[in-house]
Amino acid sequence: MAKIITLQDIPEKELNRYYELVQASICRKATTSKYVVDYRLRDLDGAYIKHSTKTFARRSDAKAFIDSLKNEHAVALYKQEHPENAMTFCELYEEYESFRAFKDKPGTII
Repeated sequence: MAKIITLQDIPEKELNRYYELVQASICRKATTSKYVVDYRLRDLDGAYIKHSTKTFARRSDAKAFIDSLKNEHAVALYKQEHPENAMTFCELYEEYESFRAFKDKPGTII
């Protein structure tokens, strides 16, 4: 079974390079007491993948979102650069099947 890549598997040098590809800023809306996160993601070639905004009630929630976004994007780019770590469809199905075995009744699984 292929190893599932986590943030700890990425070398520190590469992690910093991936983090730089996420550009995010937090600003406070004047009319309401909400915080808006405006972010852009770049791929390894420097092209923009996504540009979006999200609204949060607290600044700490917005910062947590940016941190999780950076981590998810770094893992995705690492997988893209290192295809030898990719999971095969068969391994994905086995993992899904074992996950569903706890949630579904035996008749449903059959």
